[in-house]
Amino acid sequence: MNNSTLTTKKYAQAFLNVFMNKLTLETYKNLLRLSHALSEHKEIKTFLKLPHIATEKKEQFLTSLATIFELPACFNSLISLLISYKRAAFFPKILSYIIRIYKTKKEIADFQVKSTLPLNTKQLNYLTTFLAKKIDKTVVISQEIDPSLIAGIRAQSDHYLWEYSIAEKLRTFNMSPME
Repeated sequence: MNNSTLTTKKYAQAFLNVFMNKLTLETYKNLLRLSHALSEHKEIKTFLKLPHIATEKKEQFLTSLATIFELPACFNSLISLLISYKRAAFFPKILSYIIRIYKTKKEIADFQVKSTLPLNTKQLNYLTTFLAKKIDKTVVISQEIDPSLIAGIRAQSDHYLWEYSIAEKLRTFNMSPME
């Protein structure tokens, strides 16, 4: 483990030691969205690393991101701390560790749900409740359209898989011995 990895983990753990009770499931979902946006836009990390950009600009940028993604005010404290120690570039990695640690402590399972058609809010709520009862954890769902399922739903997390689709039935049928 390199020094910057250890440092980012320590920042994340310290942040959660102080502010864990200020974070909610909605905050967790917003952190996931922000982390995804940061990973898609690599130029943000480059911007945060550039030494000739004023620290005030970096702080304004990160504070704006926190506002846009509706993060609680406690994240502004983290941003100010990182800016004051010239570690703004650590922000994306610290967020990923905050997400991991929070997910573990709050027993959250992230599910990627694939369906042939978009699911409405009622269907997503039903599926969330169903999966949460099955695994006895809090469930967070992200949705993706997958026409290859033919008809049905596939829900997959890091440790769980549940599928009810025609594609799954066909796979099962093809695997069963023929008489």
